[in-house]
Amino acid sequence: MFLPSELFSQDYDAGNAAFRNGDYQTALKELRPFAEQGDILSLFTIGAMYQRGWGVEQDLELAAFWLRKAADMGHMASQVLLAETFIGRKETPGNLEKAALWYLEAAKNGDLGSQFNIAMMYSKGDGVQQNFAQAAAWYLKAAEQGHSRYQVNLASLYSRGDGVEQSYALAAQWLRKAAEQGETIAQSALGDLYHRGLGVPQDDLLAVVWYKIAVNNSEASEKTLNISISRLSTDDLLKVNEIVKNCVRSSYRNCP
Repeated sequence: MFLPSELFSQDYDAGNAAFRNGDYQTALKELRPFAEQGDILSLFTIGAMYQRGWGVEQDLELAAFWLRKAADMGHMASQVLLAETFIGRKETPGNLEKAALWYLEAAKNGDLGSQFNIAMMYSKGDGVQQNFAQAAAWYLKAAEQGHSRYQVNLASLYSRGDGVEQSYALAAQWLRKAAEQGETIAQSALGDLYHRGLGVPQDDLLAVVWYKIAVNNSEASEKTLNISISRLSTDDLLKVNEIVKNCVRSSYRNCP
């Protein structure tokens, strides 16, 4: 004989098992009572089903209804998915602002993707008042976790002086971190800084090294590379080839 609490547990487990097995109708039936009682994971699961159209007709309003309940309780994944739901209906007045609000909450909870998204929104003025200082602050949080794309965006702000004190030196530092992770845009941009002597000592050889690495990764223009190569001696070009080879072989760990 099952006690009420055991029946409760069985229904909950059955709902989660059905969801994992792709039996979304059963999952919805079993998990809805738990969601109505405020169970965070059930709220998230049902919200996700409506958001993605898993086993039900996609309904972003219903998705937002269920996800909001979990998001209000601080559930980070629900906050992210709720923001995405509002982005999916951004043509509706006010939804872009709601998306920004929930990306911000998820970013505060440490979600890396949300930190990038809210930084982008502050940078462009989408759903929030344009604020480069806030954009830089959120890019920094994400960049410090080692994500190369965010490091490139942060470097761009330092290059332009948007929201931060203009500094080619700091731009170069962040570009190098991204370049050493194989980010081709950063490799090309770092070559530009060496070519122009901005934030780093002017060095045609190192400019060509990074241009060549980027060209090999199909990012920098051949024209820019060829112009830079024309400034180097034959001996220097031999050095470039050796440096590039060692750099790439080491997965960018042994780059100048």
